[in-house]
Amino acid sequence: MTPPRFRFSLLAYALASGFALTPCVGQAADIQVTPPPGGGLVVMDSATHTVRFRVDDAGGVRMPGLAGAPAQANLLCFASSSGAVGGCTAGVATGPTGPMGSAGPAGATGAAGLAGSAGPAGATGPTGPMGPSGLQGPTGVQGPAGAPGPAGSVAAYGDGSAGAYTVSSASTIDLSTTAGFNTLSGRHHMQFSSIDIAGVLVLPSGTVLRATGDVTISGTITVLAGTQGASNVTPHPGIALSAAGTPQGGIGLPALSAAQLTKPPAAAGGAGSRASPHDTGSNGGGSLVILAGGAVTVTGTGAILANGGNGQSAMSAVVDTAGSGGGGGGVIVVSAQGGITVAGALRANGGQGGNGVNGNGANTTGAGAGGGGGGGIIHLVAPTTPVVTGTLQVNGGAMGFDDFAGSSSFAGGGGGASGGHGGSAGVVNASVNQSAQAGLSGHTILTTVPVPGNLFHY
Repeated sequence: MTPPRFRFSLLAYALASGFALTPCVGQAADIQVTPPPGGGLVVMDSATHTVRFRVDDAGGVRMPGLAGAPAQANLLCFASSSGAVGGCTAGVATGPTGPMGSAGPAGATGAAGLAGSAGPAGATGPTGPMGPSGLQGPTGVQGPAGAPGPAGSVAAYGDGSAGAYTVSSASTIDLSTTAGFNTLSGRHHMQFSSIDIAGVLVLPSGTVLRATGDVTISGTITVLAGTQGASNVTPHPGIALSAAGTPQGGIGLPALSAAQLTKPPAAAGGAGSRASPHDTGSNGGGSLVILAGGAVTVTGTGAILANGGNGQSAMSAVVDTAGSGGGGGGVIVVSAQGGITVAGALRANGGQGGNGVNGNGANTTGAGAGGGGGGGIIHLVAPTTPVVTGTLQVNGGAMGFDDFAGSSSFAGGGGGASGGHGGSAGVVNASVNQSAQAGLSGHTILTTVPVPGNLFHY
């Protein structure tokens, strides 16, 4: 359908006017107006004879006054096939979209709508700069004390709280007695600042002397027995691997075991075997440890003695008495952060075996001698090699003298062991015929380490 045009409304008006001018007839029929060629149908107003409506001979329709007529709300359309006039079909009057006009002023902000559902979390942004430190909070409650840490190497030398300890050249002090102990006046913890022994100092086995400074020995330190001999029982082995018997000697420690023995017990050298209730002696040597934060010096006149005891046989004119074994040598351990010098003597020798005594000359039975005690252990520990121009002795003890007679002799006692084995005793019987034997040498050990105190965490 062709879009509506205003000329069709004028045409309808002209037709209506024509109908009004045509006389009515009794029979329905069309009213025809035929203008002359080139002419048309014209409608004018009565006052000014202004053309209000015109139909040309060519079919053109004009309504010159339409522009000034009142505006109307509806459109008028015609059908192109029949020329019928009427209202426009919906959508026919819509023309093409015109160009967008300029934006109008912003309207007032409307009310906020309902919040939508939360969207997915976005990626984490980069860390921002650190803000300023906050105010310090109040001090918290103190926690429980932790476990004590391991003792340091300096602890081995004590704290020096006992001050200097001196034994003058004219003095003999025996700390194994009550009177000697009382001379310490509360310093029996033995943590001295220095030690100077110019006289004679007697110590019980198991003593540990500590000094934060130097130790000087120009006199004699005697270490008492560590194990005691006894009759008719197995003797104390001390540090040895086995005790002495009758007639066998005890078994001593290997060198490596001896080197690890930095804290020897009071029962050091093994006791010799007493083969007869009449015998005495046979005590094993004792132990002594000296720990110095400074230097240890044993001068040419100085000595430390920790020897095993000799076996003793009771002399009798009527009784055959076998000899007892010698006691094993003791243990001497010296450690000094400032170095060690020995110009004097350190001795931890095994004791000599007792002699056999054929006291009953009327019979044909003799008596074997005791075996010698095994040599002890001397261990020196310092950051530099100890300077030894004097004597370090760990000799095995000599055997006693057998007093054999006839075809049999009573067995003597074996020597106690320490670092070295104890010697076997003399005996003669149907299955064994052996002479008494000397004990074997013990161990002299020199250890060089940067911090000696690390080996002595008691």
